[in-house]
Amino acid sequence: MKTICSLASLALLAASTASFAQTCATPTALTANASSQSGNTCTGGDATLGNVCDNAQVTGATAVYSWTYGGANTPSGSITVTPTAWDTAIFVGDGATCAAATAGFCDVKADIAGNGAESVALASLNGSGKTYYLFISSLAAANTCGPYNIAAGNLPVKLQSFSIN
Repeated sequence: MKTICSLASLALLAASTASFAQTCATPTALTANASSQSGNTCTGGDATLGNVCDNAQVTGATAVYSWTYGGANTPSGSITVTPTAWDTAIFVGDGATCAAATAGFCDVKADIAGNGAESVALASLNGSGKTYYLFISSLAAANTCGPYNIAAGNLPVKLQSFSIN
C-alpha cells in the first residue's frame, strides 16, 4: 500500500510540474508593471524550440510569455530578465502564433555575455492588436538554463471580453 501511495504522489508531482511549463503552445501571460514574475527554464521551459528570432540557435530550454498590445497607450519602460547564475538571452517577436514569432525575425533582442540581466525597451513594441512573445533562453555553450525573475514596464493590453451580470 505504501508503494502505491508513493507512486501516486510522484505521478501527481510530475503532472503538477508539467502544468507550469511555459511552451510555445501554451505561453504564460506576461504581467504589466510587475517585478515578481519568475520561472526556471530547466524545469519549465520548452525544449522543442531550436531556433528563435533571427534564427538564433538556442542551447537551452526556452520559457515563453505573451501579451497582446491593445493600442490605447504606448508601451513604456522595459522588460528585464535577471538570471540566477546562468547566461540568458531574451527575444521578443510578434505573430499570429508563437511559431510565427519564432520564424526568422525579431522585434527586439538582448544577449550580453555572462550571467547578467538582459533588458529590451518596450517603446518600439506598439503595433495595435499584435500579439508579442517573450522568449527567455540561452545561446551559450554552458550554463544554458536556470531560474530567472522578470520585471516588465507598461504593456497596454487588448481587452479580450467584457460582460455585466
